Amino acid sequence: MGPLSLKLARLTLICLSGLVGIAGVGILVNPSPANAANVLCEDDCSELAVPDVGEGSAFDPIVLGVESTTGDRRLRVSTKGNVYLVGPISTTKKSMLKALNIIVNVPAMVPENIKLKTRNLLTDFPSVASLDAGNGESRTQIRQKNGNIRIRSNGDIYIDISETDLLQLKIKARGSILVSDETLTSITPVPEPSTAILMALGLAGLSMRRVRLDA
Repeated sequence: MGPLSLKLARLTLICLSGLVGIAGVGILVNPSPANAANVLCEDDCSELAVPDVGEGSAFDPIVLGVESTTGDRRLRVSTKGNVYLVGPISTTKKSMLKALNIIVNVPAMVPENIKLKTRNLLTDFPSVASLDAGNGESRTQIRQKNGNIRIRSNGDIYIDISETDLLQLKIKARGSILVSDETLTSITPVPEPSTAILMALGLAGLSMRRVRLDA
């Protein structure tokens, strides 16, 4: 084994140790259980552009995309912007949607146990003057624990609960809530720390194989 190969092996081990350490800290600080909601995107959600179906209907840039999973029980959302909610909605307990405008294209998407608090219950997008779009700022927090999800934001949010039977759902939006059966462009979920570990192990394996070939 030559000096160059030894240096390469040592450098790989150092990088691997660093990545494992960082991943371990990430797991401790922000645990993400296997049954937690998938965070599709944060801050840059340009691939989740809401189709423009009329004047003034386009949302501001979405700052958070979330896909609920079967392990989720309660979902609470509060935002100063708008919410694009993919249904149908399925909850056991009484739930609530509250916004300036609530747009429901298909009434069957919202069951009777969902209380709607709104000035305008619509079947299509409102005009520019009444949309009251969010400000698109990325001041967003998402917290998950034991199947309970809390989201706070200043911007527009995309939430897909179409495949989930929730215990309870509460959404408050200063702008509008659009309930739709149309899923927007899918995005690869944000990788977990374990993904970084697997990548590091793969690189380490390739490097060690090269070292053996050089020996």
